Amino acid sequence: MRTIFTNATLLLGRDDWQARQRQDVLISDGRISTIGSNLSRPDDTHVVDASSLLLMPGFDNAHTHSPEMLGRGLAPMAELNEWLGHAYGEGRDSLDDSEIARAIRLCAKDIVRGGGVSVTDHLRQVPLRRDAIRAAARTWAQTKLKARVAINIRDRAPASGGQTTHEVLALTEALLDDDLPVAILPGPSAPQRVTDELLIETAAFARARGLSLHMHNCESHEDARTCRELYGESAVAHLDRIGVLGLNVELVHSVHIDDDDIARIAARGARIIHSPIANLRLGSGVAPIARALKQNVDVRLSTDGAGSNDSQSMLEAAKFALLAPRAAMPSSEWLTPEQVLRMATGHAKLEAGASADLIAFDLTASAFVNARGNLASNIVLAAREADLVHVMADGEFLMRERNVQIP
Repeated sequence: MRTIFTNATLLLGRDDWQARQRQDVLISDGRISTIGSNLSRPDDTHVVDASSLLLMPGFDNAHTHSPEMLGRGLAPMAELNEWLGHAYGEGRDSLDDSEIARAIRLCAKDIVRGGGVSVTDHLRQVPLRRDAIRAAARTWAQTKLKARVAINIRDRAPASGGQTTHEVLALTEALLDDDLPVAILPGPSAPQRVTDELLIETAAFARARGLSLHMHNCESHEDARTCRELYGESAVAHLDRIGVLGLNVELVHSVHIDDDDIARIAARGARIIHSPIANLRLGSGVAPIARALKQNVDVRLSTDGAGSNDSQSMLEAAKFALLAPRAAMPSSEWLTPEQVLRMATGHAKLEAGASADLIAFDLTASAFVNARGNLASNIVLAAREADLVHVMADGEFLMRERNVQIP
């Protein structure tokens, strides 16, 4: 099946956010075949009149927790550790397969409404159950979002659920080798919640399989202080010293890191995943993202779970990423709309050969009235979910004419 968007306004993305007018985008077999003016239309091509649409790469929600869809609005005055007890109370740490599927479908629909085409679900269930991860993988595959499931694992008491390090590692390795329909990653909960043995072994699992290692890092002052008490150094320095920090490592939050930590992250090629709304919601602070970007750190954007965000909208996350530093940092550490969109789209670009992962905004919406060329600003500052018309992943509509296609 081929699809062609005709006469669209395009933002190609990555490092190019200059608007291009009256462009056609031909999609075939899940990929962008050609971009240009007045393209020919092969037989059996579905034509979408995009003369009033703005097309750009879709958003990548780089970190969430799907079970939290079943517990929004909880503990509005709590900081992280107090909030965790509320977020995973009432059985949300031990959902059955049907509840896991329900939470994921709700999560997927909200992500799509906010322009998301891909997601990493750092799935927490304590104790770790193989069936829970399998159920999650099957359900994410059914949503058609490009999903990864990171297995949230821990082996320090009391939050280990009574499982030993050996048991957690054995279950993790078995899941990584299962034939599941979406990517499965090892996801140590955080450096202070796991042993060095678990960190080192899961890092080895990931590297041997070409996978990312996904974990929280220094989300709160208390997290950072606990790591220093445990290890006599920062969490990042410790990960570096034991040989875990590397190209495949994804450090979520990283609010309380210093210049030495940023230099280590940059030198090892690790990635920071920024969750600005959750950081504010739980009083954790504002991450030093501009300083990380100046050191060429790869930074991605996320909503975090619906329990600490109360939304799964990447549009909302983008606006907070732009504005939060302005309340806490000098103007030299403010982000630009283009930097935020690069993070939010996972550095994707609309170009021939790329996966057809794109979103379409309605240019007749009030957010774009009298737009003066810098459409990136309009998207981050003014656009709303209601302004999104289409969301597509791998050439398949996840939302079409504002109707989400996920059952």
